[in-house]
Amino acid sequence: MEDWESTKRSIIEYYDLAWSNFSRHIAQTNLGLHYGYYDDEHRNHHDAMLNMNNQVAIELRIKKDSSCSILDAGCGVGGSIIHLARDYPKITFTGITISDDQIELANDFTKEKGVKNRVTFLNRDFMSTDFPKATFDAVYSLESMCYAYDKHDFVKEMKRILKPGGRIAILDGFRNGKYPIDPSLEEKYDHWCKGWRLEHRLDTQINFKQYLEAEGFQKISYRDITSNVLPSSKRMYRLAIKSLILVNLIRVFSRHDYAYFSRAAEYQKKLLRTRYLVYGAFSAQKPT
Repeated sequence: MEDWESTKRSIIEYYDLAWSNFSRHIAQTNLGLHYGYYDDEHRNHHDAMLNMNNQVAIELRIKKDSSCSILDAGCGVGGSIIHLARDYPKITFTGITISDDQIELANDFTKEKGVKNRVTFLNRDFMSTDFPKATFDAVYSLESMCYAYDKHDFVKEMKRILKPGGRIAILDGFRNGKYPIDPSLEEKYDHWCKGWRLEHRLDTQINFKQYLEAEGFQKISYRDITSNVLPSSKRMYRLAIKSLILVNLIRVFSRHDYAYFSRAAEYQKKLLRTRYLVYGAFSAQKPT
């Protein structure tokens, strides 16, 4: 599929450039390229970023003594896997990404954090992973499913590689299916998608639940956690604005690319605050 191959090249370029020139300076300690989950016990950025990883564990219902195999479909530089591998010493993890640079960084980070013996990173497309059927006890996607060209096809592939009774967890942004069309926000949404290379746009939380149901998943759960990520959204916006002058000076991005990037950071805040977009946590179980 030529359009998908072109999209993948765009995603690789975006994330490799973003990490090398921006994200690594603000995510070096937690290695997170995602929103943070704020609550009463996690009030600062670092703790909230790690707490989002904890939400993955909650959705997958893993325990400290769990012994199983888990796939991170869209693992980035391995931040979530490293956090979970340190907390759950009997679980083996596999992370897949389409970026060779991310794999190299992830391998370095896992070695540095002492979890290399239970973690594997591979260059695989999460739309067609090439894993055998029923490979994993659980799969999750933290802010990567949004890039899938067909969200239903993504669910089908995750179901295929899950063992019977295995769990899936998706934590990501969605178009709010309950929000009426607003032309002024639609323009901002379109600009945000371009800025973050979301060429295939988001689906609604309503549609995504239907995809899970259509594939026979059971015990489907959905949590709207938009309010928990709003502080992270605001922080992202502030950092993007503060960085704009520096980036224009050193030109690590082209002015055109960074204009889209910084404006996208502004619009994601507005889209989440108005609930035109929502941030949701889905989990479900494959039938036994």
